[in-house]
Amino acid sequence: MYLGEQLVTPSNERMRLSAQLGVRAMGIHNVALGGRGQNTEGFLELLQHDRRRTEDAGLRLEIHTLDMGSVLLDFHRNYEKAAHRREHLVEQIFLAGKACIPTLKYNLQFAGIARTGMSIGRGGVRCPAFFADDVDKGGPDREGHNIEATLGEAGRYGLSVEDNWKSIEFVLEAIIPAAEKAGVRLACHPHDPPLPPGGLVGAQHVLGSLDGLRRLMSYSDSRYHALNFCQATIGEMSETPQETILAAIEEFGSHEKIAFVHFRNIKGRYLNFYECFPDDGDVDMLECVLAYRRIGYQGFICPDHVPYSDTDPDQERFFAFSLGYMAALFKAADKLNARH
Repeated sequence: MYLGEQLVTPSNERMRLSAQLGVRAMGIHNVALGGRGQNTEGFLELLQHDRRRTEDAGLRLEIHTLDMGSVLLDFHRNYEKAAHRREHLVEQIFLAGKACIPTLKYNLQFAGIARTGMSIGRGGVRCPAFFADDVDKGGPDREGHNIEATLGEAGRYGLSVEDNWKSIEFVLEAIIPAAEKAGVRLACHPHDPPLPPGGLVGAQHVLGSLDGLRRLMSYSDSRYHALNFCQATIGEMSETPQETILAAIEEFGSHEKIAFVHFRNIKGRYLNFYECFPDDGDVDMLECVLAYRRIGYQGFICPDHVPYSDTDPDQERFFAFSLGYMAALFKAADKLNARH
């Protein structure tokens, strides 16, 4: 198990900082991706460019992004467009293999991350929060939009749970065989946040429960079909986050369904939580590291979703703190294991 970072279009200087902080591998989401995802030559050039920059910083580029676009919604509103997009997803997977990118992360939700506002954390930091009782108050999500703006487009179609699954399976039946042929592992992120039964403003998050993730993973036994295991999102699914996270690490990890890990913490529980620093939440993060060690997980693990503050506008210091905390946990876990 080793330190990684997942960054949005990082500069060369930012990646050098990652290497200096002990990071070994990089995951990149390039904001130019949406403009090149349907352009074969441009997409391959972008992947190769990002790989060269990462290697120049002394890192490995292990993860890039599969540009899903609006394929899930288009399956219901414009099938021809969805089919065309699916063809491009397959092409992107083969191009990632050609560019020697071992893993592509992606998301199968119809809308973005929804939050109901901000909670105040340690030292006055602002922590994105989701409190179900506050949904009607119209608080901002991570990008400053309210719940209806974030989930509204999906909600307007009034799609049922099975409608959601039909579009998900439409995508999986094409991309999993492509991933196996290309030798590129696909890592799907759970739906964040888990929504209450019946959804919100008409939108459903079918991958916002362990049963949903089990159904997703049951689609194929292939090791190329796995999870971007966001342990905080797993914790958000439960009234007992720590117990649920530890059990999920064992369940999915023992079947090699964890492609890589988002290592973050929350305060709270299902439908009522806020994001926080990794050492300041309700989950014992050392116990999580020990659980990954028990299942023999040896892969990429990165911090995720640090709080916001005017004292650290680019969040570099907060991510540096998270990386240092993680490195210390790894050493502590090794010492504990050595004693036993």
